[in-house]
Amino acid sequence: ARVGVYFKVTSGFRTYDRQVYFWNCYINQNCNGGNLAAVPGTSNHGIGTALDLNTACGRQYSSSVPSACLSSAQYAWLRNNGPRLGFSRTVQSEPWHWEYFGDGVAVLPSYA
Repeated sequence: ARVGVYFKVTSGFRTYDRQVYFWNCYINQNCNGGNLAAVPGTSNHGIGTALDLNTACGRQYSSSVPSACLSSAQYAWLRNNGPRLGFSRTVQSEPWHWEYFGDGVAVLPSYA
């Protein structure tokens, strides 16, 4: 808040049934934009350590960070401060997906 960056959790804890929904969306490509989803029972959303945040970075991608991320105050703040607070970006194609591992965790270089 001191620097004018505000976050909204767009997806936090998920029940097993909710993860089944997202998995089916991914497999069938018919909802949730067909975004990648973990097999039910394996998602860190299900144990409460993963968050999807309002990074305004657009859809999933496969190689380089989308240009929308370069102008996202939320993404820049997370990239610069997340590791110090114990958060790391763990899904290369999802700039909005961050997981908590504990204080001082390093961001995976290829996903930063």
